[in-house]
Amino acid sequence: MNASERLNDPVQLPYVRPEQLPIAARMLLFFSAAGLAGLLVVAGQLKPDSRGLGTHEQLGLPPCAIQAMMGIPCPSCGMTTSWSRLMRADISGSLNANPAGTTAALIAVVLGAGLFSSGWNGRWSRLVAAPRFWLAVVIGQGLVMMIFWICKIAQWA
Repeated sequence: MNASERLNDPVQLPYVRPEQLPIAARMLLFFSAAGLAGLLVVAGQLKPDSRGLGTHEQLGLPPCAIQAMMGIPCPSCGMTTSWSRLMRADISGSLNANPAGTTAALIAVVLGAGLFSSGWNGRWSRLVAAPRFWLAVVIGQGLVMMIFWICKIAQWA
């Protein structure tokens, strides 16, 4: 086997230890993980609105402008309620409020763990260092949100 064949054969490649992340990158990873954890903690402290949406108003935010102006829910209507219900282990209530909220909260848990692990170890975690996986997650999340929104508008019509 010549040198060029060895380079193309993954079995023959020597193990290369991943490069250590700089301290600034590690701190950014910790702060990002803490931000996601903070969102989950806040969601757990909110009382889910019985209407299935409007829980965000407990944070001093205004009601949904799209719903107020157009009379239809926006794609994120019910998302805070969904997170709040999921933090109480009310999975069906979370899915009923907004399935995209349920998946977003679960993504926040997984991504937060991966970011924390990467910052702690100083190397990219397998949970984070998979660009194709995260691209599929983002596309899937967008599809869930749009399908739910279309179904919700059809119910309101």
